[in-house]
This record gives sequence, C-alpha cells and structure tokens, in this order.
Amino acid sequence: MAAGGKAKIASKNDHTQRRKAEQILYKDKPVKPVRYIDRDLRMNYMSAQYDNGNLVEDAVSGNPIKWESISG
Repeated sequence: MAAGGKAKIASKNDHTQRRKAEQILYKDKPVKPVRYIDRDLRMNYMSAQYDNGNLVEDAVSGNPIKWESISG
C-alpha cells in the first residue's frame, strides 16, 4: 500500500486508457481538425486541414469548410 494506507489508483489522465481517434476522410483524403480564424471578417470556427497543410475549402465560395459538415 502507498503511504497513508490508501491503495494506489490510476490517474484520470492515463494515456493507455484513451481510445484511439478514428481517421476522418474527406474526398478520400485524411483530414484533421484545425481552428480557422479570420480577424478581418471576425470569423472563428473549427475547420479541416489536409496532411499537406492546405485547408479544406468550399468549391463554390473558396471559404474553409466547417468541421461539423465533414465529421457530422
């Protein structure tokens, strides 16, 4: 037993207990969530980014696509 007579318990931040995040694909390419901030237009939301660093953009407007529309 640990000092004080209490049994040792696992940390709530134990990385071995975390589940693996599943890979999200957009148009058959892996993407990851990123924060998009446009200070001029005062826009701030979660978007998606390809592995090469490019943002996932709407084909019509050219604006970054919101993460909810990809993962939801």
